[in-house]
Formats: sequence, structure tokens, C-alpha cells
Amino acid sequence: MENLIETAKIIATNKLSGSLELAKLLLERLIQNSITTVEFESAMEIILKAHPYMAVMRRIHREISHIPSEDIPVTAKEFLESMKNAQKKIAEYFLSIVPDSPTFLTYSRSSTVFEVLKFIHENNRIKKIIISEGRPDYEGIEQARAFAKLGIPVDLTMDSSLGSFGEKADMFVVGADAITPGYIVNKIGTLPLALIANFENKPLYALASTHKFISETHKSKMISPNKILHDPPSGITPLSPVYEKVRISLFTGIIYEHGKAGIREIHQLTK
Repeated sequence: MENLIETAKIIATNKLSGSLELAKLLLERLIQNSITTVEFESAMEIILKAHPYMAVMRRIHREISHIPSEDIPVTAKEFLESMKNAQKKIAEYFLSIVPDSPTFLTYSRSSTVFEVLKFIHENNRIKKIIISEGRPDYEGIEQARAFAKLGIPVDLTMDSSLGSFGEKADMFVVGADAITPGYIVNKIGTLPLALIANFENKPLYALASTHKFISETHKSKMISPNKILHDPPSGITPLSPVYEKVRISLFTGIIYEHGKAGIREIHQLTK
């Protein structure tokens, strides 16, 4: 088994998994073996440098950084269980508000979106899922494969053609790397998706537990230029952030483990 620093490096270089998947990997490692506070701080420095926008990692750091080393496994286990329970509650609530046999349009890869739509499928309430590639790392393709393995019909398309599929969807649903009082943070491309949902007058929901609620986020890192254009000629600068902010006003609702979060709840939970 790798040590905590090795785990942190694996998490830092992972561009395909959702933030809760990466948080689960970290927490399981903290549960399994004794970790000193020095090791923990060193590991978190690596993770937060690579993923400064992931609110759940900042929440883990806040919960564990001040406690004695011997208490880390217990606290990590409690945090992990609360994440799992939150996903279950989000799924149960969301099931209560979806229509019969809807077609969902989603984007990128989110473990919460996956678990929620899996739960709805198990209750025989999904007609189809529409999802795009998720360039430049194509994590949307991995999410599509995971849905297909469940037996859910999936339409996979290019990111740039999602607008052509908006009228075919009954509901739009995305995850989030952070929820703040004014906006959500999610992978670049979420804003166009939100605008498509509003253009088509279709409901748009973000699914995220309170582990993602935070007062403010850091500036997004930039995508490696070579992922946009390999060896660009002189005069061309390939630029794109990894994540972007989307105003909460564009969403029909933010669904968390206690139901639908309004601005008041978000303010209270991010203090």
C-alpha cells in the first residue's frame, strides 16, 4: 500500500474522477493507517495545490488539521460516512421531484450525479441519459460507459453539440465542485449547459452535499496548453481554465441532503 504522500500525488494528477471520488480515496487512506499531522499537512498541500477549487478537500483539511494524530482515522471515517449518507438522501429527495420516465442531460463526471441517477434507474424512472465527451480529458465518456453498464440508454455527443440536444431532454442535472452563496463551480462548459437549459426553458439542478458548500473558492487552474493545441505556432496562445463559475440564479435548484437549498440555507452553511 502506498503511503499518504504517494496517495496525495495520485489524487493530484487525477483529472478524470469527480471530487467526491478523490475525497473517498483520501479518507480511506486516512482510515487505514496511522497518520501524523505533519504527514497529513504535507499531503493536503500537494492536493490543494493541484485542486484548489475542490471544496470537499478544503472541508477535509479544515476538519482534520486541528485534531491530534490519533483521532484522524475516526474523524476521517465519520466524514466518509456522512458523504455516503448525503448521496443517499439526495437521491431519495430528487426521486420525489422527477417526472415519470424523463430524459436527463448531464455533463462531465460526478459521483453524486451517477449515484442519484443510478437510484432513479433502479426505481424504473429513467428513459435516457444524454451526455457529452467532457474534453479535454474525456471523463464524460467514462461516465457514459458507467451508465450504460447499468442498462441505461445513453446518447453520447460532442460538447459543442449539446445545444442541439437541449430540446430532447426533460431535465438538466450536473454535479459541483463547490457551492457558494452566489454561484457554483464546476468544469468548464457548465455555463453553456446552463444557458441551454434556460433557453429551452427546462429545469436545471445541481446535486451537491454540504461537503461542497464553501464561502469562496480559489481561482481555477488553467488547462495544459498542449491539450488544446500541441506545439502551437508563434502568435497562438492556447488558453482555457479547468473550472468556471455559474450563477445560482440560472439554476432551478441546488439539491443537497436536506432537500432544496435556497440562498438563505447556502449562506448559513457557508459561514
